[in-house]
Amino acid sequence: AAAAPAEEEAAKGPTEVSLILKSFGASKVPVIKAVQAITGLGLIDAKKLVDACPSPVKEHISPVEAEEHKKALVAAGAEVEIK
Repeated sequence: AAAAPAEEEAAKGPTEVSLILKSFGASKVPVIKAVQAITGLGLIDAKKLVDACPSPVKEHISPVEAEEHKKALVAAGAEVEIK
């Protein structure tokens, strides 16, 4: 009976995930702007983050929030992974 709650939690998936930028695709500028909007970083810091691919954009966020940010980055042309 003690194992049941642990199994339920594993079935639901993780409660915290990281959003990883794998590549910025064909056009870097829209991806930099999307990263800037998501993270609140300045333009130079957002560019450094994008240039350092693969790099974490946001860590320890909810899976729902990660999916929303992933959509914005993919729309900008980036390749993104949620871990």
